[in-house]
Amino acid sequence: MTSIAASSCQVLWKAACLLLVFTAPTRGEIAIWSEPELDRWFHLGDTTPGLKTEMSTFTNYGVSSEFSQSRAGSFMLGFNTASQTDLLNPALYTLNSVRFTIDFVDDGRQVIYDPSVDSLSAISEGTDDPGNPIELFGIGYANDYERLGFDTNDSFPPEFEESSPLWPNVPTLERTFNVYPLGDDGTGNFGNVFNSPGGEGTFVLDGEDEPQLLDVLRDPWNTTPWAVGTVAGLNAGQAVPGGSVFSLEVDLQKPGVLEYFQQSLTTGQVGVFITSLHDVSGFHNGIMSDFPAFYSKESLFVSFGVASAPTLEIDYTVLTERTPGDFDGDHDIDADDLGDWQTHFGIDSGADANGDGDTDGADFLAWQRNFTGPNLPMLNAVPEPATAPIAICLAVLSNLTSRPSRWII
Repeated sequence: MTSIAASSCQVLWKAACLLLVFTAPTRGEIAIWSEPELDRWFHLGDTTPGLKTEMSTFTNYGVSSEFSQSRAGSFMLGFNTASQTDLLNPALYTLNSVRFTIDFVDDGRQVIYDPSVDSLSAISEGTDDPGNPIELFGIGYANDYERLGFDTNDSFPPEFEESSPLWPNVPTLERTFNVYPLGDDGTGNFGNVFNSPGGEGTFVLDGEDEPQLLDVLRDPWNTTPWAVGTVAGLNAGQAVPGGSVFSLEVDLQKPGVLEYFQQSLTTGQVGVFITSLHDVSGFHNGIMSDFPAFYSKESLFVSFGVASAPTLEIDYTVLTERTPGDFDGDHDIDADDLGDWQTHFGIDSGADANGDGDTDGADFLAWQRNFTGPNLPMLNAVPEPATAPIAICLAVLSNLTSRPSRWII
């Protein structure tokens, strides 16, 4: 048995020196969703969650807390992508483009078109170009919420629905948002960007239970949106005509953004926040203010076909062949695939990764090279060349010593 094992190790080690080349064919798709499953305006004073017919965006540049919003008016969109796309391993999606559209309301308001990212310092110094951009971010979750909810109506975690509360039922000063716009939190990581325009502080309650600023914890910080709204045929600085369609093409080159949408397709739901840096001054005194608003899917204008609900279009390709080592075809390479290889080793081509018509050591090496998890006790990492023969032999010998005939290659 010792000589057989040694011979087998030698054969397997030679196979390890072979370069396995695999190019997976792809199929292209363009999926379009004509309306979101969920759209909700976010504002502290909103008493009709999920029922607003127009969703406005604006900013309060004062210092805010974790229970208030500097981006005081924003809205979130949630699309049920499982209706058109298969739920696959994230790495199998190649995203060519992700684009949202939203229809600007036609009510006479004057909003200046600005398709460029604004700097907070330029805004505060009065040197910014005219207007403010419409900005898109991802969705982050907190307080036991983990995903969007489309088919349930209980409003409780782990699914956030149109009727879910903004915060948990805790004292005011302990509140944090259940969902928030996800972007660069100022440290290079993804986090809550609700308060990036105004900064964050700590607050106390006065005698009338109104929050009063106690201390400033964070100054305002610039965060680059994942997409900026553009209008075809409109020049920067012009007034936006009523009924204009804003297109928001996601920049998939930004760190982490591609992975966000790949993972979203895997879970069958794509969610985003729409915000803008338009100053909120004048909003509550009955004067028409220069900040934008957009039709929701609940709008009568949408129902009558005069306007469109927010839409999503994804141009993507999917790998149509298995990655070498994915013997069971579930789009990951794990212990189950190793079990399949052991079953077919030396018998047939049921775990043939390289297309040579049999199941042998080279197919095991393809599994090892592309292993995705969960971790196995003896193969927590891909071995260095000097230790690979040992790792390979340990892996196969531990399960195949009772079947010596299969070691004859």
